[in-house]
Amino acid sequence: MSDITEMMSDTDVLLDARSLDAVAKINDMIDQSGRMPMLLAVAHFFGWAEKNLGGPLKVSIEDWNGFARAMNGIKIIRLHSMLQIAQLQQARFTLNGGNGQYDFWQNVSRSLHKAKMGAAR
Repeated sequence: MSDITEMMSDTDVLLDARSLDAVAKINDMIDQSGRMPMLLAVAHFFGWAEKNLGGPLKVSIEDWNGFARAMNGIKIIRLHSMLQIAQLQQARFTLNGGNGQYDFWQNVSRSLHKAKMGAAR
């Protein structure tokens, strides 16, 4: 499984307040880059997470791939900052899983890493 996309998984998650805050920070960075319309078109779950519609998010592998594609074109320094936020959230749930939040942040991290590696080429 050398391709990072193959390591992504379907995810069901109910985000806590700190995770929602991290989603908002990442969304702000995406918005500042001018990529928000594309993100919402292909990865609608990220917009839903920020709105906190209640209930768990269901995110498929196709959604994660769309999220990674939407990140193409964002400057590498901004991708790196977004990746740091995602990895910090992932680390919060390393020991307890957080009812799916670890998997959610792991997939966000992998998607951003994929986009970052693409931008570095």
